[in-house]
Amino acid sequence: MRAKIIFNPAADHGRASQLEDQILNWCLEFCQADFVRTERNGHAYEIARQTVADDYDVIISAGGDGTVHETINGLVQGHQSPINLGIIPIGSGNDYSFGLNLTSDPQKAIERIFTGEPREIDLANVDDGKGRSQLAC
Repeated sequence: MRAKIIFNPAADHGRASQLEDQILNWCLEFCQADFVRTERNGHAYEIARQTVADDYDVIISAGGDGTVHETINGLVQGHQSPINLGIIPIGSGNDYSFGLNLTSDPQKAIERIFTGEPREIDLANVDDGKGRSQLAC
């Protein structure tokens, strides 16, 4: 199994950076993992959009709600097939993960990504009426 991990070291006011090595090592217990750090706002979107064509089994968003939002938007931009998204909630709020009843423990989240059952989520396209639109889940 191949996984791409999109890691936001700035999540949780920068505290997520302390988990970088652990997250990679925990993922490597389950798969071949390629790890990339985000460097600025919008970078998770760019990484995810470029990753779609690389035939990964799962794309993992490791960060907060903003990282998940950017990753989802990048993955579905122009891509019509189902995509397996894993979420490691390491942000300060993690409202999206909480709403999906995901664990807040990073190690357990990784285990669930690789051993749990996938589930489908709905996406909606939100248009602000000024020519801007984004996906929301």
